[in-house]
Amino acid sequence: MITDKNNNNLKGQEMFRHMTRVYYKDSIGALLVFDVDSRSSFEVINEWKKDIDEKVRTNTNSPIPVILCANKIDLIDEESSWNKTKKEMDNICEEQGYIGWFETSAKTGQNVSESVEFLLDYILKNKIEKANSSTKKDQKIENLGEFEEISNEDRKKDSGCC
Repeated sequence: MITDKNNNNLKGQEMFRHMTRVYYKDSIGALLVFDVDSRSSFEVINEWKKDIDEKVRTNTNSPIPVILCANKIDLIDEESSWNKTKKEMDNICEEQGYIGWFETSAKTGQNVSESVEFLLDYILKNKIEKANSSTKKDQKIENLGEFEEISNEDRKKDSGCC
């Protein structure tokens, strides 16, 4: 889960199921990871997605964005049980409400950073779009393109130190 405060990893273990609301608190996005070499890991992803959707909402009462990560892609060979096509994975994402999916490898680092960056970009883009479309009278979006130059002496005066 990606939160404003910390990073949680539930490791897919059933013993954490009753504690998920605590771990989901303040989450603004999630990476749902399954092991491509474990059929049972793939079979429970929809349960985890449903749990996230039921327990975590944005401030607009929408589900938080979730990316699906097919991990251990470095283990794939002819004998592997991983046989999902891009089209099948795209369909799963569309049906279950994932914002996207990546084939990843924690071992090699393949697509790990890319999946996190994709999620963060999505979150930031949607926060900015929601802020720009806000009609609240008291909410202002300031122009961040104009900055006032502050001299080093002014910084020292304002810092309250030495």
